[in-house]
Order: sequence, then C-alpha cells, then structure tokens
Amino acid sequence: MRSMSPIKILIVEDQPTAREVLKGVAAMAVSGARVQAVGDLEQGLETGTERAPDLVLLDLGLPGCQGVQAVERIRGAFPQAIILVVSCHDDRDTVNKALRAGANSFVPKGLSPAGIAAVLRGVPSC
Repeated sequence: MRSMSPIKILIVEDQPTAREVLKGVAAMAVSGARVQAVGDLEQGLETGTERAPDLVLLDLGLPGCQGVQAVERIRGAFPQAIILVVSCHDDRDTVNKALRAGANSFVPKGLSPAGIAAVLRGVPSC
C-alpha cells in the first residue's frame, strides 16, 4: 500500500512538445500529483534516487535506447512502479514486446489528451 504522500509521476519523453502535453495532462488528471518530466532515459533513472516514481509514462523511441530496452531498464530500477508505455508505434508486435518487458499497459500517442487523462484516472494508484 502506498503512503499518503502525493503520487509521483515520471514522464520520460524526448520530444519537448509531447513531454509538456503529457505533463499537463498528468497534472490535471491526478489531483495533487508530483509530476516530473525528463527528456531521456538516463535522466529518468536518476530521478528515483530520492523517491522512486509510482507511475512512469515512458516513450519507446528514446535516443540511445532501442525499443523495449527502456521498459526493461525502468522496470529494473523501479520494480514497484506502474509503467505505461506511450508510443506512436502501436502495432500488436510492439505492444506485446512492451508488455512482456514489464510495461503494465500501452497508451497510443494518437489518443486525445482527454483519453490519456481517462487512462491515468483508471490507474489503481492514482
């Protein structure tokens, strides 16, 4: 069971516009959340030194990391976190690979901000 401290949401997305949209949607959807957004996987892994994130929104197309490697590394670093992969690559094979690598769910980037907010509200820890 999670303590009563605010949920910590980590967004790992290299595209600045997508990162800011996801940050705004997460802050709006999850009342009181501490939302941190970073542009690469290494920064994302470093954010958990103080307190591990409860929820990670993770892009699969990060520079220096091939596809589901990012999921495996985030899962290894933050085993208790809920990982939602957010990607424009939403074919069945990619989705299945992400889930097998440790993602809890997959959110297509083509989903509207309201749709992403609804997904976030449906996450058990939110």
